[in-house]
Amino acid sequence: MKHYHGISFGLALCIIAGMTLDAWAHVHGATDNTFFTPWHAILYTGLFGSVAWYGYLTYRQVAPLAAHRLGLSMGPLVALFGAADLIWHSLFGFEQDLQAQLSPPHIALAAVLAILVSIPSRQRNAHGHLTWLGAIAGSLAAVVILTLLMFVSPLTAVYAELYSGDTVVGLGVSGFLLFVSVWLIVLQWMRRHNAPFGAFTLASGILGVSQAISKGEWRFAALLLVVGIWAEWVSRKTGHASRIPALVWPGSFALGYFLVLKYTSTLAWGPSVWGGVVVMAVAIGFGMATFGEQTTQLTHEERI
Repeated sequence: MKHYHGISFGLALCIIAGMTLDAWAHVHGATDNTFFTPWHAILYTGLFGSVAWYGYLTYRQVAPLAAHRLGLSMGPLVALFGAADLIWHSLFGFEQDLQAQLSPPHIALAAVLAILVSIPSRQRNAHGHLTWLGAIAGSLAAVVILTLLMFVSPLTAVYAELYSGDTVVGLGVSGFLLFVSVWLIVLQWMRRHNAPFGAFTLASGILGVSQAISKGEWRFAALLLVVGIWAEWVSRKTGHASRIPALVWPGSFALGYFLVLKYTSTLAWGPSVWGGVVVMAVAIGFGMATFGEQTTQLTHEERI
């Protein structure tokens, strides 16, 4: 069972690939008005393959047993929500864009997806630190969540290119800050568990490519890579306990995002709006780092 982590991770990537291609199909009207598509074939191969694999690992009593039992327990939910998705499409047709993302069966399936792809994140090395596969697997759960939220994600719904009143601007700002918050959790989680250098950058690249395939915004995939490696370099220089990386990543991403818009298309938001977003993104980073630090201290005191 030496390479079982690699098999678990490969199945998680299969799930992400199927989800990404299915999202692309719903955005571009390539569902062909049928449930039985190549995209669903890849997705459900990953889903049922993962359940079967975790069932085998549970049977063989391979550690971490609790995680593998959790994966096995997802089997009935995959079958139930998959059948619900088929029935939903039969009754209401095949959705596009926002309707597809808010479809009840899709939301239910996304929850199961997030659990299954994150199970390999339990993997640790001899020192108790995250391995490469464990770090990337943990980030895949956030990729699932952000795929479900593509209608407000700044990587796919570029509200800053247009000014259509305060309501639309408010939606764009809210979506931007939600995205920053979700991906900042990934950064802080990797730092807390001593993920290998480059893991966050690679995870950011996977997120960027996944969302770019769906909507074609490759410029933001490149931005995520650049800001990711910059944040990891700062983290290495400032140390594990420093709050600075939690400020650097959101601030750099926000500022870089608006610069990319300005020089590749149009930045319709004024300085008071985009400047405020940059400041709020940094504030979220500060709050998250402070809360995480206090939580760590409380946990340490409880152990003592």
